[in-house]
Amino acid sequence: MFGKGVSKVPTGTWRTKTAQKAGNWSGAAAAAKGDFQSGLSKTAPVIDGALSGYNRGPKGTNYGIIQKVGDALMAAKKAGQTR
Repeated sequence: MFGKGVSKVPTGTWRTKTAQKAGNWSGAAAAAKGDFQSGLSKTAPVIDGALSGYNRGPKGTNYGIIQKVGDALMAAKKAGQTR
């Protein structure tokens, strides 16, 4: 999946962005905010939908939510709703 995402961006683009961010973690995180938001624009609503109405249970009993989110993301991917 990582390689697939990288291949969507022209080589010059990711090289330039990587060079700009090298050695400066806090600045890099701020600079990547737009790319991060763009990348999650289709996925975040699916996750929000899977979590709506979810109430946390006692510690150690919340593993089921992982399955619920995973199922929702897979269904969205199969339906062509995410990347």
